[in-house]
Amino acid sequence: PFIHQVFVNKKANQTPLNLLRKKHTKKLKVLHVYIDGDGRPFYQATKIAADPTPLKPLMLELMQMDTSPAIALGRPCYFGAEDSQCSPIWWTHYRYHKDIVTSMVAALEPFKKHYDGFVLLGFSGGGTLAMLMAESLNNTFAVITIAANADTEAWTQHHRYSAMIGSVNPATRPPLPA
Repeated sequence: PFIHQVFVNKKANQTPLNLLRKKHTKKLKVLHVYIDGDGRPFYQATKIAADPTPLKPLMLELMQMDTSPAIALGRPCYFGAEDSQCSPIWWTHYRYHKDIVTSMVAALEPFKKHYDGFVLLGFSGGGTLAMLMAESLNNTFAVITIAANADTEAWTQHHRYSAMIGSVNPATRPPLPA
């Protein structure tokens, strides 16, 4: 239900990556999907930011260095992708809401016809979303996270943040397949 900003590296439009090089093995076309962290949902402890986009988007920088086909998938309302649905609730308490996850999975739909599957790479809250997205993507080959909040309830309690009411906690979900 949201608009997403998607950044594509040059390799995503060229020859697909061959991950498996053994004889008699199908050559897989895999797209790396980078998801950045929560950015700046608050600019002070209690003041909600008007734009949550990270000042230094780590995953966008890593995607640009990737020599494989890759995209950086922006979260709803990030990177200037505003629509009528954008509201601070989506980058504060609902940042891992099922509608966010569903929309991000749907944003990958146009890529499914060109690739056999995805490797999801997420930083911090982007890693949290990558874990949640993998549940709905049966063609996910791997999930790689950097400093992800794998248990958002424990994370908010530890830091004494307000509860993530409306968000899905990956720790309460079934484990991903091996």
